Amino acid sequence: MDRPGRGARLLCRWTANWSGRRARSLRTRTQRIPGGCGSTRARCLVRWITRRNIHVDRTSCPWLIRKFIDPQAEFFFVDTSTDPTTLDGHTFDMRGAEYGHEGDLCTFQVMLERHGLTNDAALLEMGRIIRDADVPPSRTRRQEAGGLDALIRGFQLSIPDDHEKLVLTRPLYDALYAYCQGKVSEARPRPGAPRPRLRYIQRVNTHLEHDEG
Repeated sequence: MDRPGRGARLLCRWTANWSGRRARSLRTRTQRIPGGCGSTRARCLVRWITRRNIHVDRTSCPWLIRKFIDPQAEFFFVDTSTDPTTLDGHTFDMRGAEYGHEGDLCTFQVMLERHGLTNDAALLEMGRIIRDADVPPSRTRRQEAGGLDALIRGFQLSIPDDHEKLVLTRPLYDALYAYCQGKVSEARPRPGAPRPRLRYIQRVNTHLEHDEG
């Protein structure tokens, strides 16, 4: 039997390639997740969704997600009344969300536990500060929490776009993480005589003598 000509062989090869692409396309369509995402399952899993007008927990969690959990994460913001079960992606810090407050833990701390990040002492300390800033305790809170709360409230008042807030607060949380790393690495003071109380001007002079102050 004569072998098919070059044109026939090319036609057969093109038909086989087209059939393979068609089959892959059909398989991809079956992986779509209902809910309006309009993309494949692998694509949808990088969607992270929370309430609009983001405050401390909802600005710190995206920082944590992109830095330690999902570098390719995309963030979306919805109305408070939105039902999380109708959304296509990971939901956090909203009523009925996949990640939310649990007991005395804020959403940031819950993410630390679920993603095995509790061995990082700096992240743990950061979580305590974020919890106190996000929902101030009835009595006292960490001294850093008040400043963080004030800064994020300032972003809420001056920056209406939540995506822009994420961009602007990212270096803030980078700095807070670095601060917490230094804080937990400092040696605990040895027990002994209490430090003498200094007058304000003496404290200022001491402060000026140390570059890290």
